[in-house]
Formats: sequence, structure tokens, C-alpha cells
Amino acid sequence: KLTVDKTTSPVFTQLALDYEAAERTNGMSYIIKLEDGSFIIYDGGFNADADTLYSKLSSQNTNGGKPIISAWIMTHMHVDHYQCFNKFSTSYSDNVILKNIIINVPPESTHSSTNGYTEYYTGGSFTRAAKAFGIVNIIKAHTGQVFYLGNAKIEILYTFEDLLPKAYDTYNNTSVITRITTRGQSILFLGDLQTVGSDLMSKMYGNTLKSDIVQISHHGSPKGATIELYNLISANIAFFPGSLTRYNENKTLEVNKYVISKVK
Repeated sequence: KLTVDKTTSPVFTQLALDYEAAERTNGMSYIIKLEDGSFIIYDGGFNADADTLYSKLSSQNTNGGKPIISAWIMTHMHVDHYQCFNKFSTSYSDNVILKNIIINVPPESTHSSTNGYTEYYTGGSFTRAAKAFGIVNIIKAHTGQVFYLGNAKIEILYTFEDLLPKAYDTYNNTSVITRITTRGQSILFLGDLQTVGSDLMSKMYGNTLKSDIVQISHHGSPKGATIELYNLISANIAFFPGSLTRYNENKTLEVNKYVISKVK
């Protein structure tokens, strides 16, 4: 049985991003504060959101000293997800302790539609950003892995490798999908998963996908996760990673209406 020194209660935060500075309505940034006072970060958003992320870590830090990031989980290499990590590394790497990065990025050779999205990772920029934090454990995520950090259980449910040898049809289906369980509540993060990935996950897991909370895929886009997948997840709470404008534009889509009708 996993035991930790409980110093605080878990806190789940969806950051409001600086959509005006980014001139976009997408982006995604989540912070989970664990019972030992350390943090798990998902993606982070844009360059403009690095200051907000550090400010939130600092305000929630109850351990004294530098905020400890037990894991920074990167879902995929789109700028509205990884850009903040790059900026944060240049501005605040000396102000925090980063222990682990969880990531799995496909090589350019797997599909022609990568359109250079992996260049941040393969071209050295990601490595330089990670090194700015000092000694960091970079974990390549694979489906079936389970990690325990603080009081949290992290399950890797899907990576692009599950589609191989079939080529993925869109880069969003390279998203690393995870579920975190803490204090008896589970949160499933879908990144920007779309139809092909959704169909595969539905077949792989069925009703075992049931989770308490879900992150709505691809910022509520018309090209996101399927109703079948959301039905299997059957969450009572859903978080929408995007601006209010984007939410109002997309809330009437059939899949989003379905998710909203199911939450309590």
C-alpha cells in the first residue's frame, strides 16, 4: 500500500489562459496539487501563460521552499499545449524543482501529416528546456504503465503506438491519454484525441473507462472525442479547456451537448 506524508488536501485547478495574448481560443493547462504538497502539471498553454502558471504554483505551495513538480505531463506537441513549458523553463526553472517529465512523441517518419509539430522535441529545443531544470527524469510513456506520485495513481491508457502499424490520420491522435486517481476520485485527460483514437480506446477498455471527471477533448472542437467514448467514461464532472468564446461557439455541438447533459 502506498503511504505518503499528508501535509495538505488535493487541489485540482484549470488555469484560465491568456487567450488575448495568444490570439487563439484553445490551449490547455491543469495543475493537480497532491497530498504531499507537490504538483502534477498537464501541458501549460502558451508562452503568455508561464507567468500565471508559476504564480498559481507559488500561491498553492504550502511546503515552504521551492514548489516541487512531481511530474509535468505533455499530451502532444501542439503549441497551445507545450509552448508554456518552453517559456517556463527560461523564466522559472531556477524557482521550482521538477522531478519527472512524462511524454511520448512520434518520430516524423510515422506519418507525413506531422507538419513539423515534432520539431520542438526532435530538434533539441525540448531537451534544452528540460536541462534548464537540472536533473530531470524523462519518462517515455507507454500504454499499460502505472506510476505512483504522492497519493496519486497515474495510468497511461493510450499513446500513438497503439495505432501502429496503421498511420495516425491526424496529429491530435498522438495525444498521451492518462487517468489520475487520488482520494477515490479519478480524472481522465483526453488531450486532443479525435475519432480514430476514441474508437480504439472504446474497443480496448469498454466500461472500465468509467471516471469521475473528464477533460473535454480538443477544446470542444467538432473534431474531438466521440459520444461513445464519453458514454463509456460516464463522468459526473467535465472541464472545458478553452476560452468562453470557444465554449459558447461549440456547446451546441451534438457531442458537447451529450457531455453537458451527463454532468451533475
